[in-house]
Amino acid sequence: MFTPRWFPPNQLPRYPHLSADDSMIIDTFLISPPKNLSQICYDVPIGEGRPSLESMPENLVSNWKYLTSLKIDAIFDFLTYYIVVEIKPELDLKTIGQVLTYEFLLRKSNFLNKPFSMGWIGYEGHPDIITFARSKSIILYFI
Repeated sequence: MFTPRWFPPNQLPRYPHLSADDSMIIDTFLISPPKNLSQICYDVPIGEGRPSLESMPENLVSNWKYLTSLKIDAIFDFLTYYIVVEIKPELDLKTIGQVLTYEFLLRKSNFLNKPFSMGWIGYEGHPDIITFARSKSIILYFI
């Protein structure tokens, strides 16, 4: 079972699950975080993961679900609501697909106990994808 680990909205020496490029993005973002951002949870599993094999020992079955589940880069806690964030250099079709899939799974699961919006942090995006993201109320943070 996953237990969220929350961090203050400060730069960390290492971010769970993030690549070096994605870590640079969140580091830059956290130089001046939004005022009401109270805490951040990284590497949040969502969904069911891949089915385990019948031959797997019980201790591996629970780890398997975590290891094979989709992972949300970060959840920002703003006290009365969350923003679920994908951190990628470019807002492209793959990134939009991830954001929309996470939103679908979160709405299906009731995992979060407050209202939430979807978001992205990065450098740039294709103009058509930016327009699409805004039409879906995805919050875009360009750094």
